[in-house]
Amino acid sequence: MAVKPLPPLQLTFDALGFGPDMLDKVPHVFKRKKGKSNPEPTACSADPYKLCAFRCQRQLGFRRSYALGEYASFALKYTELPEGKRFRDFAYCIIAASAVSERYFLKPEEIFVEKRDHIEISGARHIAQHLAVEIGRCSTVMVGQVFDRHHASVRNAVDRVAVLRLASPALEAEVSNLENVVLDLWALADEGESLRKRIALIA
Repeated sequence: MAVKPLPPLQLTFDALGFGPDMLDKVPHVFKRKKGKSNPEPTACSADPYKLCAFRCQRQLGFRRSYALGEYASFALKYTELPEGKRFRDFAYCIIAASAVSERYFLKPEEIFVEKRDHIEISGARHIAQHLAVEIGRCSTVMVGQVFDRHHASVRNAVDRVAVLRLASPALEAEVSNLENVVLDLWALADEGESLRKRIALIA
């Protein structure tokens, strides 16, 4: 007797430790596809950005790690290297972007370049901005300059992640883990000073 494969969504929940019955407990978002009489689940409230499934898919392929300097170099295409408190915010944004990118196997250009039709990458970018503002206490103006966004868009992204965290145990677990990673990286980077030296070497 052939074993019926688990739905990808359930595999995501199993990876997060929610157990085999999680799929029955969460409300799904259904979308009716053209030419199909039955709607198919495309997302659910437990994984609103589909990031967990996205990570599972991408980790199957080879994705090389990128250094902080590579993220900084890409971000500097959009803004000039700031000084003082603004450099501190810049460095924190780079570290947040790096942590989120490594988590979901993104390239530097993916976390910084706008892709409105790609919910997973947009979600990862929203989380990086959320971490920079809420944990790093960075200004939305500086975060907007680093990610090439208007400060109002950054504020919307930060607030959206905050709301979704309350509704989604999976997203709360993801972002809480990333908070700890960013704090560790920030300490290892000597609160941004080692990144300043690295940028000087690259330049």
